[in-house]
Amino acid sequence: MGFADLFFDRRCKICNERISKGAICPDCDKKLAGILQIRRYYINLDGKELEVLYLFDYEHPIVKKLLFALKRNADRELFVYAAELYGRMLCDINDAGVVFAPRRGVNKRNYGYDHMQRISKLLCKASGGRLKYAPLIKRRHFTKEQKNLDFEKRKKNVEHAFKITKNDIPKNIVLVDDVITTGNTALSCSRAILNRRSDAEIKLAFLASAGSFTKV
Repeated sequence: MGFADLFFDRRCKICNERISKGAICPDCDKKLAGILQIRRYYINLDGKELEVLYLFDYEHPIVKKLLFALKRNADRELFVYAAELYGRMLCDINDAGVVFAPRRGVNKRNYGYDHMQRISKLLCKASGGRLKYAPLIKRRHFTKEQKNLDFEKRKKNVEHAFKITKNDIPKNIVLVDDVITTGNTALSCSRAILNRRSDAEIKLAFLASAGSFTKV
């Protein structure tokens, strides 16, 4: 044990094992690497085809723990780790604005941060200028937590829930969020963008996709 260990007890945000640096221990990192795969498919939004990318299946226990940690731990090293994962998906994308799906206000107040906002900033910073941070979207009103609702209620819950806050909307956009379940939040955000710039080309990028999402 080093002198610094007497004062700093850094632990893996997934398994809680002690680590000397970073946010994830080598064992958990290896497990995530073993199930990581860039997958893509397409969904239709009002006649426009949107490409969806994701890395993990949400149902895997270690993936759930990672996403839970991102929502509950304001740890910069953890956000850097997540930003690097998004970077793998988006390594071939140039000259695009990165837009994040904003966290519910009550959760942002409870935990003091929006994890997707912080990850988006780090992702753009690490891209070497290929990606530009573009915080375009805010929530119009209070919405219930999506995970507690069925498909139809989820859809209604986020319908018209988002608004665009800037006039300068990039032509190429990557909309990022942590997990896609029914797709209603991502589609509602995308519709808000397209209502302001109909020729926008939008890609959707997620760390994980839940089995409840219908893949086309």
